[in-house]
Amino acid sequence: MDELERMAAAGERFLPPANDVDEVLDFDALDHAFKKEGENEVGNALALLLHIGSSKRKQEMLEGLNDTTFSMKTEDYIARIQEVGFKKVLELPFHTVHGGQERNDTFYIFWHKDGLFLCMDTYNGDRNSANIYFNYEPNDQRKIWEGLDYVSGGFNGEEGKYFFAGNIDAREGIKHHLETIRTHGKFLNPWKKQDFLWFLHYGDTNGKEYDGYDYKVINQERIAMLPREIQEAIRGE
Repeated sequence: MDELERMAAAGERFLPPANDVDEVLDFDALDHAFKKEGENEVGNALALLLHIGSSKRKQEMLEGLNDTTFSMKTEDYIARIQEVGFKKVLELPFHTVHGGQERNDTFYIFWHKDGLFLCMDTYNGDRNSANIYFNYEPNDQRKIWEGLDYVSGGFNGEEGKYFFAGNIDAREGIKHHLETIRTHGKFLNPWKKQDFLWFLHYGDTNGKEYDGYDYKVINQERIAMLPREIQEAIRGE
């Protein structure tokens, strides 16, 4: 057993019990440690152990559910998102220099018939970033934020006719998150609004200042590569 494994085992012994998937995913090691020991050296040491232990617990739980995990090989990640209906609609290889090394990676876009757009890039054979963009309508207009704990974006429309436009980090536990959202509403296809999009890979911004690239131009270039029916579906009203 190496040092990291020993720390993970020690951290797991201090973890509080979790009753469901969300409690495992939501666990805040730093907050728990500081509440227990205070903001001091003991608290910092406990936070580190709890972080390593909780990361191991999340990894094992999500693997047991055949869900996505924070660190995954590209082929494994693609296999898992395809299981829930995502279809590849763009594969764009790119070359860049990062960390003093030349790298060949790939940018992907996947589409789901429910109106979900999943964009991801790779790094050294592993899945790097991954985000899903979507429009959504809640079942209960009086409880519009239920099921949307992990998303970025906001609601549009008027009272009684609200809809959400935004995105969610698709790296970890994405099957669980999408199932949770579906229990409280429905995804929209076509979209009512095209909100903020980021169809860029790390090579687009690598080594550049913010004004060294125009993400809107790059977005439009990538969208133009997609099938016409998908372009129409995400255009918005």
